Amino acid sequence: MTGKLTVSRKFHVAREGLGRKRFREGEEAAKPAGRVQQVSRVMALAIQCDQLIRDGMIFTAFKGCSTH
Repeated sequence: MTGKLTVSRKFHVAREGLGRKRFREGEEAAKPAGRVQQVSRVMALAIQCDQLIRDGMIFTAFKGCSTH
């Protein structure tokens, strides 16, 4: 028997502790809805700091900053 053999399986690569990667059978589970991206968190922090500067709670160290 000299024929061609093809095996089809669904798998995904899962990350585990310390950056290890493992093959897992089946499709990857859906990511939970509602996760906030890191960029969004940084932007929210920037907006909050800007408001504190405008309220006079924080003084800027830069002479060229405009707080109007």
